[in-house]
Amino acid sequence: MRKASMFLVLALGLTACNPDGMAFGAQTQVVPGLATAGLIDLTQEYGKETGTYLGYRSEITQPTLKFSVAPGSLGVTVTSYTVEVLDSAGSRFGGNDASYSRNGLSFRVPGGYACPTGDTDQCAGADKTAVARQVAFPDSVALIKQGVVEQLNQNYYVADECENLSMRISFRGFDDLNRSWSSPAFTNADIGTECNRELVEEQP
Repeated sequence: MRKASMFLVLALGLTACNPDGMAFGAQTQVVPGLATAGLIDLTQEYGKETGTYLGYRSEITQPTLKFSVAPGSLGVTVTSYTVEVLDSAGSRFGGNDASYSRNGLSFRVPGGYACPTGDTDQCAGADKTAVARQVAFPDSVALIKQGVVEQLNQNYYVADECENLSMRISFRGFDDLNRSWSSPAFTNADIGTECNRELVEEQP
């Protein structure tokens, strides 16, 4: 029984450290979430004199995402993600832009540790303190594509419906021990929609 206990302690020690002696948690607990919601502001234009549909203009406010990192979690490096835009019934919305993937990323989400100097999780194991983190995903990423706006405009034109939309987003990469990592699917990333009509002067 004592030998078995010694082997268990040794195994746990190996799990908690890498070859350089850096301390790590045994699990990867990095969960994506919504920092600020996206918004599509759509305005259809009609001629004042004839009532003819002339087109539309739109403004897209891209959502911003964050990762919640549990205390003691390993860090991860995000290499790709997949986005699906869904309507209120859960069906894909936006034609060719309803589902897409982006690869070739190298965005590191720090682990759930703090070090004495700097905003980093990279220091000797004895100096690490387990903490929770909120890490912003780069806001330069355009998650809402133009095809989604075009279908929203079509639905509003044909059926007078300003569809409620959301996104399902999942991330992939590897953790600090070079193990494959996939995030839980983030399914409640709401996209606000505002649809209006406006009468404008028609060009001769």
